[in-house]
Amino acid sequence: MRKYLRRIARHRMEREGVRRINRTRESKGRVFPSYFAQHWRDVVHYPKRAVR
Repeated sequence: MRKYLRRIARHRMEREGVRRINRTRESKGRVFPSYFAQHWRDVVHYPKRAVR
């Protein structure tokens, strides 16, 4: 089920115009998770509010 929901989230993000889904950030030697990893659950469950 998780794979299916992640696929839906990726499709919705692409449709909404998120360009670099897998971008990561670095700050002071720390690497933060990708945009997709942080937001995919919000996009699946709350599609209207999540994608900016």
